[in-house]
Amino acid sequence: MLITPSQVVESIELEVDPAFSMSGRVVQMGGQGIEDVAVVAARTRAPANDSASTDAKWSFQIVGLNPGEYSLTAVNGTNMVKIDTPIAIRHHDVGDVVIEIDVGVTISGRVEPARVTVVGLQLAVEDGGDLNHYTRAGKTRVATDTTGAFSLEGIPNGNFEVVAATADGHFGLTAITAADVAQSGVVVTLTLIRRGTFTYMAMPSRAELLKLDVATRLELIEELWDSIANDPVAASQLPLTDAERDLLAERLREHRDNPTAARPWAEVRAEILKTK
Repeated sequence: MLITPSQVVESIELEVDPAFSMSGRVVQMGGQGIEDVAVVAARTRAPANDSASTDAKWSFQIVGLNPGEYSLTAVNGTNMVKIDTPIAIRHHDVGDVVIEIDVGVTISGRVEPARVTVVGLQLAVEDGGDLNHYTRAGKTRVATDTTGAFSLEGIPNGNFEVVAATADGHFGLTAITAADVAQSGVVVTLTLIRRGTFTYMAMPSRAELLKLDVATRLELIEELWDSIANDPVAASQLPLTDAERDLLAERLREHRDNPTAARPWAEVRAEILKTK
């Protein structure tokens, strides 16, 4: 219908689809609420969905939902819960929806001997078929601090192995069972393993390593560099310019001519650290 500027049109009727809201809260197993959880309502027979996040009071409200059946999914970090039973919206708002999420527990302890290394989590054999456990375990890894302490968060219930591995071939593994309660004092003892031994452990991304404090990053740099220096094969693969090769040859000749003029690196390092 075309309306001209001089034309008057009356009795226009607009048909608007009814829309309602769905509200509720997200809690941990046991009742404690959780903030900042994304809740998605997906209409079961339409390619549309709406979402909202829980507030400081653990509540969410999704508005503008047309009548129909909706499935709810709540996502909090690596934890995801989907309500299998669809929630129907007919002629009114739906409230008091409660979604429970297993946020897991915290496992803390130390690596012995104390050193900066990466600690991760892997599934015990008997839990290997649980996809949710596999995903969460694979994303759970941290670097220890300079005292060897670590803290793994968000661990679901189940049987796991806390794994520590260093660049120079040291490895440790301790079996644990997570069951609703935080654990502390877990000790992972490092031992030297033979080259070529393969053990799965999810390593942290570069972005995660860059979040470590400066002291921890320097410790990791020193450990990685020592692992190259102590490996003749790896050391032989270091790229050197011709000028660097000439300088190294000159310093080697000087050392052969007067070997007592050099000082051990451990002594020089201790002297530098003492003056700081």
